[in-house]
This record gives sequence, C-alpha cells and structure tokens, in this order.
Amino acid sequence: METAKQNLATKLTQLQITRDKTKDIGSSGIKSRIERQKNTLQTLGNAAEKARTTLEEIKIAGGEKVEDITTWSKDVESQIAVVDEDIVYLSNCLDEVEQAEIDKGRKQQIEFERELFEQKLHFKEMELKKSTPLENPT
Repeated sequence: METAKQNLATKLTQLQITRDKTKDIGSSGIKSRIERQKNTLQTLGNAAEKARTTLEEIKIAGGEKVEDITTWSKDVESQIAVVDEDIVYLSNCLDEVEQAEIDKGRKQQIEFERELFEQKLHFKEMELKKSTPLENPT
C-alpha cells in the first residue's frame, strides 16, 4: 500500500507542478506550447486518476471503512478535477490563437486583393493613356 500511496502522491505533485505553468503557457500565444501543456495535463490527470483508483482498490481489499475511503477518494478527486478547468482554459487559448491566425490570413488576403486591384487600375489607366490620342491645340 505504501508504494501505491507514494505513486499517487508523486502523480499529484507532478500535476500541481504542471498546473502552475498553465496560465503563463496559455497566455504565451504559442500554439504548440499550449497544445503540449494541454496534452500533458490530460496525461497526468489520467495517471493520477489511475493511481487513485489503484490505491482505493487496495484500501477496499485491506478492509478500510467505506465511509473513510469515500471521504479520502472525494478529496483526491477534487485535486484531480481542477485539471479539467485548466484544460478548458487551454482549449479557449487555442481557439483564440487559431482565430488570430485566421484573422491574420484574412487580412493578408484583403491586402493582396487591394494591391492586385491597384495594379489592375494602374494598367487600365496606362491603356487609356495609350489609346487616347493627344490633342494638339493648333
């Protein structure tokens, strides 16, 4: 049981260390960092949940009171559940980064189309000047 307790404690510590970096990474605006952080939190959250259920199983097999196990389990679950909030936050950050990329692409497309229009207009003006004979006031 001590090994299972230590494993759970390690997973919860890893989870907390990783969570502490979430706000900075989310606000970085770097898509790959945000995705990596989100994936890491999901992986660690799942690992912590697995460690919790393993230890819970050991406690049940060891004959501990169900009420005590339930209280203990809820406490650990609450520590793990906050990861879901961080994952939602990071998902929102990813949405913002992706929207910014789309907006940037649209802005570039509009700028390109504006330049193309100006070039066409310039060439039309040149054609008109060539095709219109110069009037001689004599």
